[in-house]
Amino acid sequence: MNEMGFCEALRESSMMVDALSEGIDPFSGELLAGDTVLNDPQTIRFFNRLHGQLEHAIEVANKAQRPRRRTQYEYEISPEQIAAVEVRTRDCFMREIGEQIDALAEEANGRKFSPRWISEWLVACGVLELRADKYGKNRKYPTEAGEKAGFRGEMRSSQYGDYPVTLINPAGQRFIIDNIPNIISGTVFAV
Repeated sequence: MNEMGFCEALRESSMMVDALSEGIDPFSGELLAGDTVLNDPQTIRFFNRLHGQLEHAIEVANKAQRPRRRTQYEYEISPEQIAAVEVRTRDCFMREIGEQIDALAEEANGRKFSPRWISEWLVACGVLELRADKYGKNRKYPTEAGEKAGFRGEMRSSQYGDYPVTLINPAGQRFIIDNIPNIISGTVFAV
């Protein structure tokens, strides 16, 4: 996709399909010739259905882009324990960072440090963004700022289809580790 954002591209497509369903050339604004296949009743019904689907996709995409309210989590970890969280030399997943934190701070907490806390905080800070996939499910993807901070998106495949994953290089891992207190407290800032 070029400079135009996803929602803008959907809106433009929706307007074009709506014009076609009304028998209007979306580029010139003139009525389409009466004998064209674009004026066939089945084609018009198709354009009407497609327009409805595009409008639904716009609604889902707009919901995906709304930031969620950040919450504060009850979790205790000392500065010494944070300093003991290791930065891996390879790319890793948020789950791996969460597991390391838990291993270091398990005695002080009755709950696990959730990788979801990290991803929600990264979305709130603009490192990751939510985008709706073709089924309307919100997926997290690195933003341009996120890529600069050490986050990389990659598509994986399973028996259920393709899905995105976020891999974190050593610089991104350091960014998360340095911000563990902010993640727990819900302190958000723009990256």
